[in-house]
Amino acid sequence: MRPHGDRRRYTAGCRCDSCRVANTEYYRQLRERRAAGEMPDVDLDDARTHLELLHERRSVAELEQLLVSSLERARAGMLGRPGWA
Repeated sequence: MRPHGDRRRYTAGCRCDSCRVANTEYYRQLRERRAAGEMPDVDLDDARTHLELLHERRSVAELEQLLVSSLERARAGMLGRPGWA
């Protein structure tokens, strides 16, 4: 976990004043660089963290869907029937 006042901490969910200021400053600098015609640099650690988070969320969503569909079939009395797992 990053210290307060770091944009990564803000993107992880912290909304303290220091983290909000860091996030605002990041976007201010990004707007300035874009206005100057510069392409923003991509922080590879940020990209990797973001991809890992998306992967975790996808896995959780898939598990949740499996559980929900299994519960729905159980309520309908369909579990244990041929062709229903």
